Amino acid sequence: MGKPSLIELQSLPDPAQSDHYELIFPTIPGAPAGASQAFRIQCQSAALPGLNIEPGSQESAGNQLQHAGRATINHDFSITFIESRTLIIHKAIRRWMKYTRNHNTQLGHYKSEYGQNATLIAYDQKGVAVDTFQLFGVWPSAIPEYPFDGTASNIVTIAATFQIDYWEAEGDPA
Repeated sequence: MGKPSLIELQSLPDPAQSDHYELIFPTIPGAPAGASQAFRIQCQSAALPGLNIEPGSQESAGNQLQHAGRATINHDFSITFIESRTLIIHKAIRRWMKYTRNHNTQLGHYKSEYGQNATLIAYDQKGVAVDTFQLFGVWPSAIPEYPFDGTASNIVTIAATFQIDYWEAEGDPA
């Protein structure tokens, strides 16, 4: 069998496009009105956390086999938002973080109150949902410095880090 031909390449479906997605947070604790809609519309990028399987080695007489070990998930969920003139994204994340754990008092709410579920939907070129990911126990863990810059007139983006407990793709086997 030789390398793939043009005919074989043409038989493949169109490639996935990175901008065909939607991230939905039904509620955002402590956030101003309209924050859920702003998160959905102003989300510039979202990186679904990766999965890992740790290898386990079996050695005998100079030979080594690799077996599948413990399966884990990366818990960092990176999201970049385009900010609006009302600064709703920064306000929402900042208030959610304060709701989670107030830095002045070190008091906060229970995980069942601040950890939220979210949905990430991937679409094809016609807007048909091709995969849906449910993210569980999401909460903001870091928000970067706010970029005020008097030397330029740039669009402000907020690249925040969230933590998740785990995610599942709808339709995958249990």
